[in-house]
Amino acid sequence: MDQVRSVDYAGVKPRWRQRFEFFDAHGAPAGRPFQQALRQKSFKERAFWNWNVLAFIFGPFYFLTLGMWRKALTLLALSATVVTLLAMVDFAIRFGNIPEFIWRAVPFALAGLYGASADYAYYLHTTRNPQSWNPFEGIFRA
Repeated sequence: MDQVRSVDYAGVKPRWRQRFEFFDAHGAPAGRPFQQALRQKSFKERAFWNWNVLAFIFGPFYFLTLGMWRKALTLLALSATVVTLLAMVDFAIRFGNIPEFIWRAVPFALAGLYGASADYAYYLHTTRNPQSWNPFEGIFRA
């Protein structure tokens, strides 16, 4: 079920091919080999291997364009749940006592999760079983 499929990286865009080969060589972002390899890179290279700007900006919709609709639905549900819980807490503590900076920070925190998880999620989607609903697989734990 979680078997690595034979992927021909020749059909993959060069940016994705570089990322996929890096993941092949060093494993999941949460793993020690990946972190050690990342420390050897410059800041710009670390950002390339560890961050996806389009996923940060477009969130779950970017996951949809990559064909990862299950992960996109999971991210939409996560976003809706976080915002709903925050609104409920805000209402429960006498109508609007949560500071405005928290309301402004939550979307950036969620977008940060999208940007940090997109590359490895797409790698797993392409090279392994694309049936997973977990967009954070391999990001927090190896």
